[in-house]
Amino acid sequence: MKKILNSFIFVIFAALAFNACSDVPAPYDIPGMDDGETEEGVYIDETFSTSLGSFTSISAQGNLSWTIDYKSACITGFQDYDGDGQKENQAGITYLVSPTIDLSASTGAYITFDHALEYERGSISDNNQLVISKDYAGDVNTANWEVLPISYDGVNNGAGSGSDGFNFESAGNISIPAAYIGEGNTAITVALRHTCDASFSSTWEVQNFKMAEGTGEDTDNPDNPEGGTAENPYTVAEAQSIIANGSYTNDKVYVKGIISQIDEVAPDFGNATYFISDDGNTNGQLEVYRGYYLGGEKFTAADQIKVGDEVIVYGALTLFYSTPEISTGSQIYSLNGTTSEVGGGEQGGGEGGETGGDPQPGGEVEGNSITVAASAFGLANDTELTTLPLTDGTVLSFDGGGGRNVPAFYAAGDGSIRMYPSNTMTITSEKTVTGVTLHCDEYQGTTYNASGKLTATSGSISADGATITLSGASASSLTITNANTGSGAATQLRIVSMTIHYAE
Repeated sequence: MKKILNSFIFVIFAALAFNACSDVPAPYDIPGMDDGETEEGVYIDETFSTSLGSFTSISAQGNLSWTIDYKSACITGFQDYDGDGQKENQAGITYLVSPTIDLSASTGAYITFDHALEYERGSISDNNQLVISKDYAGDVNTANWEVLPISYDGVNNGAGSGSDGFNFESAGNISIPAAYIGEGNTAITVALRHTCDASFSSTWEVQNFKMAEGTGEDTDNPDNPEGGTAENPYTVAEAQSIIANGSYTNDKVYVKGIISQIDEVAPDFGNATYFISDDGNTNGQLEVYRGYYLGGEKFTAADQIKVGDEVIVYGALTLFYSTPEISTGSQIYSLNGTTSEVGGGEQGGGEGGETGGDPQPGGEVEGNSITVAASAFGLANDTELTTLPLTDGTVLSFDGGGGRNVPAFYAAGDGSIRMYPSNTMTITSEKTVTGVTLHCDEYQGTTYNASGKLTATSGSISADGATITLSGASASSLTITNANTGSGAATQLRIVSMTIHYAE
């Protein structure tokens, strides 16, 4: 009887103690409470351990979805879709969209998350992105998204094989740009955007996504934020880190290294392709693709550089498919301590092109047609396009069409004119244009034909692999539009050459 009485008294005291604690207000808000509030200064705090929380998976193209897998938000295009036990690839552009955030009272905010990523065989920074928008209203295809640079250090180590497994690494402390902070920014949305095609897909897993008040870090180069100048050039390791982080340099920078390998010195074309590293060994080396000699002068002899030379190279950093490089059109600023002012004949518009200045007329006339290669205009790499003249007087005019990117020439490979979603190319001639044939870039199973989603103001368009044909036209001026929305390789049109046909 005494034991029963003691037990009854214990239960009463326990109940009283519980109610007493429940009545004491918490000194802070606890993230994840049912009222949806987070601690002060924290706008988003999602672990993705059991659900997508306040985020929503939205497909811009295809039928893929972000799901919860292994206590993380996960996306991949490589799945068993038909239940036959075999995995297949499907193409898609898929967003994981945050709730709308009011940053009108913010003085600065940043984002952090952890991610694991494997099997990416394309551009890691193009296909696995953090993006932000101030005009998202429910349709990811019509919103304007800006890509925020994140760190990819330590992920995709298997380079497609997954041999190192899925290791979660920090994406960095990513500062939100000033344009999205302060007065008027009452409806800001961020999202994770994954792009894949029918030939391959990464698997991307994300945990511990947080947006908070404060200042992030410079993910371009946190270890050397003032680097990249002639006085303080990047090391090769720093340049590699910038490229790996996906924050390429649109402007040219200075990189110091020792020549570790020479692939080719081509006096006929005035350029050379070689590699540099911090210690002169081939491990960790960075390719310098079709660069010029000291001061931007053309190479005239194969022995002007040799393995072991110490150089400072002035050029733009980029990732050509899976190859980090200093892109075409660079020049040597310093060679074994001898310096020269940057200048000379840099061009990068393909071997044998003219250097600098306005685009030169291009094209070869044959009968009632003219054929022109993208590399024929003598353009520097990453040149935004406005007008290009042809040798027969026809003019090509380009416009961004309100898209996120504008048409541009890139010298990688054979050189190509890149048209992104909403971009246009207008052909204007004194003659009547009856047709156009576009030959598109192909690389590692990807055909850059905008998935055939092109329109024309005259005639009809058909796509057959890397060849796009406009037929049945009858106009002295016609416009071709990349009708894609979204982003990714499948939406790009990369024109290596084109043939314009005229009426007799």
